[in-house]
Amino acid sequence: MLTIRRCLSEKDIPRTPVHAECLIGEETLLRVSRSGFSLAYAPLERAEWRVFPPKAAYTPSALCADRQAALFLAYEDDCYVGCAALRPCDAWMQLEDIRVDVLYRRNGIATALLETAEQFALHQGAWGIRVEASDQHPILCRFLEKRGYTIGGMDRLALTMTPEERQKPMMRRACALFFYHVLKKGC
Repeated sequence: MLTIRRCLSEKDIPRTPVHAECLIGEETLLRVSRSGFSLAYAPLERAEWRVFPPKAAYTPSALCADRQAALFLAYEDDCYVGCAALRPCDAWMQLEDIRVDVLYRRNGIATALLETAEQFALHQGAWGIRVEASDQHPILCRFLEKRGYTIGGMDRLALTMTPEERQKPMMRRACALFFYHVLKKGC
């Protein structure tokens, strides 16, 4: 049975990581039009495994200490299987991380984590949730689109100078995509 708990203390942070690798078989294509941004997807020549480490900008212990931030942990029959991390950012809540162990995917765990994050954001009085994704992670992009998130912006240079990206030609480097989901009516 799936349970989601808010981590309130550093001692509750799981010591075992979630296996976050993904088998990616397509690439994300960003299209810009007069009405905004849209995404399309094209198959890769061959599928490849990619790993998306958590951002260094936040730490689980800092999220536990900040009552306006939250770290939600998902458990399937007392086995740690996923997490979602939120922090306040202006009038929005920034979803810093959402991940589900590779062995437990496609069971609604990410959806349950995102719904919990959305409820927390509403309770905190945020307008909505903002997520920074990458065009190198089409699985996350498709998931966010399916959940009603829209692209509000992009930055093609934000990720280009990381050590991993500097090994690629400039045209193949990751692009940051900013997804938004408004939760309050009238905003």
